[in-house]
Amino acid sequence: MRERHLTEHVEPRRGAFLFTSPNGAPLRYTNWRRRVWLPALERANLSAVGVYVLRHSAAARLVAAGASPKALQTILGHGSAGFSLHPYGHLFDSDVDDLAGRLDEISRPHRGE
Repeated sequence: MRERHLTEHVEPRRGAFLFTSPNGAPLRYTNWRRRVWLPALERANLSAVGVYVLRHSAAARLVAAGASPKALQTILGHGSAGFSLHPYGHLFDSDVDDLAGRLDEISRPHRGE
């Protein structure tokens, strides 16, 4: 899918835009937000939030599903897991309690041994 977009919609020159307006001009966030994003939110009966709310929500769901910092980094496209932890590290806070519980469990002597 990515290759198709690149060959069909992106000029084969250094510095070409990956995404453009319908007339081939650079996308302007304010125009896109007004023409596309806000109407989509309205149709979905959602409050007017920024696009990065979706990214943060996706990161939160990934962490809740058990994604490691490395998996989060890969999926979000960050250069390092440390970079991913800067904005999303607080999502791992409950992991400490879960980890403590699991350590407790494996540290107890097993019955019947």
